[in-house]
Amino acid sequence: MQIPKIATLALIMLISLPLMGYGQGPAIQRVDNLMKEYSESDQFSGNVLIAKDGEVIYSESFGMADKDFNIPNKVETKFNIGSIGKFFTSIAILQFAQAGKLDLTDSIDKYLPDFPEDKSKKITIHQLLLHTSGLSNYMTHPDYADKKHLYRSIDDVLPLIEDETLESEPGERFGYSNSGYIVLGAIIEKVSGEKYDAYLKENIWLPSGMNNTGIFYKEQIVENRATGYVKDDSGSMINNAFLEPPAFSDGGAYSTVLDMLKFDLALQNNTLLSEEYGKLWFTPQDGPFAYGPAFIPAERSFCGKEIYGGMGGAPGVSASFNHILGDNYTIIILSNYDEIALMLFPRIESTLYGKD
Repeated sequence: MQIPKIATLALIMLISLPLMGYGQGPAIQRVDNLMKEYSESDQFSGNVLIAKDGEVIYSESFGMADKDFNIPNKVETKFNIGSIGKFFTSIAILQFAQAGKLDLTDSIDKYLPDFPEDKSKKITIHQLLLHTSGLSNYMTHPDYADKKHLYRSIDDVLPLIEDETLESEPGERFGYSNSGYIVLGAIIEKVSGEKYDAYLKENIWLPSGMNNTGIFYKEQIVENRATGYVKDDSGSMINNAFLEPPAFSDGGAYSTVLDMLKFDLALQNNTLLSEEYGKLWFTPQDGPFAYGPAFIPAERSFCGKEIYGGMGGAPGVSASFNHILGDNYTIIILSNYDEIALMLFPRIESTLYGKD
């Protein structure tokens, strides 16, 4: 089902309005009460947006974007979305497949000839997308912790993956892999001849109207960027400046709740992929993962609803992006606290459906 493109115009018109009153009913009031409880107990800091059929029915900001400077979160605040950024990577790969620039069954040695042959000749793009490549997590490499503050490109971290031992034979089993998505990022740069973030900006973010999304590093001055916070051993909140992983093709881009809604609209309207490849992106392949999102079947959903989406997390980073099929709700939670978005989504879903 496509959402009318006029919904995008309606979204833009709503950005500057106070949104609590719109379409407000008992379910939305319950959600607002829930969020106020989490905010007042300092369990949540961030933004929550709910849309129905592409139109915003709830959008509120809670807590501080920067505690040191007493700057509150607002609708324009940019949050680290963690592994939700993998969606952008998978869409870029499918754009190349759609254009005939690669085949999903290609092995990676076709694009990365310097990658170790014991892995590159066995692993396919299809397996990288579906987390069945046998690659694991480059962040566990002994060099990563000491040098992560220096890493600024995919080429910086690719040697850590080249050094990996496969955890399983490619195609043998599912194993969530940050390393696999770094390799996909390297393929994107090879095929496009551009840096990863430049390709995303030109081919995903700008076509979607996502003008407040990007990859940023700690030394950059970024307007409206939220600082992440974690609790230390004493229970005090400290910023995550030395803990947040650098952003690459496995995640870590910054975005806003409104930009993420625009992204969902672009997916629904086949702005980024043709109808054929859009269906491929959404259709589960060999398990719970599609080439893009994870799927929650209705029988595993607390409210009996089929859902597509994903989660992202790191120290001081927590994000949830989910779309409830059938009822056409989009629920976006972006936070500069640990883990909370992952816990809040089922609470908001159940509250929205009166099952709290």
